[in-house]
Amino acid sequence: METRTKLIQKIQELEKVIIEQENELEKIKQTLIICANCHNIRDKQNDWHPVADFINSRFKINFSHGICPKCAKKLYPDFYD
Repeated sequence: METRTKLIQKIQELEKVIIEQENELEKIKQTLIICANCHNIRDKQNDWHPVADFINSRFKINFSHGICPKCAKKLYPDFYD
């Protein structure tokens, strides 16, 4: 009887390991590969796309353009003291 209990415990431990590994794989699948230089994103077919195009094609989100204060100061220093 004790052997059966140990076997059940081992099975439960292995099930936990499998669930943890499945969760880790799911995280990896959700990782986007982005170019450190141009910020294009690589898809599952190893093709590279601009960030806005990649997101729009999957989530139907459109982008508008703006400029944050930090970049505005960097790009247009004459307008800031």
